[in-house]
Amino acid sequence: MPLQIPAGFSLATLEHHIPGPFANVVAVTTLGMGVDPTPAAAQQVFEAWRDDVWVPLGTNAGNLKAARLRSETAEAEFVASVAGSKALELSPPNVSLLVAKRTNVAGRKNRGRFFPPGQTYDLTFSGAGQMTLADQLSYQAAYDALFAALNTIGTGPVILHQDLTPPTPITSFVVDRTAATQRRRLR
Repeated sequence: MPLQIPAGFSLATLEHHIPGPFANVVAVTTLGMGVDPTPAAAQQVFEAWRDDVWVPLGTNAGNLKAARLRSETAEAEFVASVAGSKALELSPPNVSLLVAKRTNVAGRKNRGRFFPPGQTYDLTFSGAGQMTLADQLSYQAAYDALFAALNTIGTGPVILHQDLTPPTPITSFVVDRTAATQRRRLR
């Protein structure tokens, strides 16, 4: 079932170009937003991500390229190219930061998470897949600043649903200390 985007809301997609083992990888991060898709809103989402998350935490080998907002009836985008500030060796592509989307509503339907690309490094996680408390607090501060900035755009970040349930407002982003990994399943 396709995602339902009610009037006054949009799906924000942030596009990153990250170096991979064989070629650059285009990676995206998506968020529901309580705003109609306009070029000004796309620019605000881009600038919030750039200023609060990408420049302080992102790799200087990759670029944040665009923010796109889409609803059922309209689309808007803001395109620029901004490198991150970290000159560290990136973790393998299947290792990522895990950021949970928290709401005040119970149930699996009202939760979410995302895996921002280009923000984890070989030194970020221990061999057991845990980051230090200091690193977690640093990442959490960046995502708290992002959340505050996104809340100034329309009604802020929301979880969009695949049915006609109204979008659920997100109350915070929470950075997990454990690395998120993607594994291939052997069958």
